[in-house]
Amino acid sequence: MDEFESMILKMQRTGEIDRAKWLENIDKKIPGLFKQKIIDNDKSVLRELILPSWLTWDTLRLWAMRDMETSACIFCQQQKDEGTMFKGHFICTECAKEFTKRV
Repeated sequence: MDEFESMILKMQRTGEIDRAKWLENIDKKIPGLFKQKIIDNDKSVLRELILPSWLTWDTLRLWAMRDMETSACIFCQQQKDEGTMFKGHFICTECAKEFTKRV
């Protein structure tokens, strides 16, 4: 569970159900183009989108950056940026090439 998910759980526990539901569906409400701008720290997004007043820039950055973390390959156990997801597991490109050579 990452920090963003724990924030949603905290909101649900404190009774802020509407805010928690909004954050759970944030992927549907903010297009990918704006997500990239948020990752690039471009605050013009705040003027271009209609967002709830309780939503802070830090929360938006936290949401946008949560998929940017590097993942550990299930074969070599190294942290890699590039690779593919297979049945919920991350496989780096080097291990994927090695695996396809053997098969």
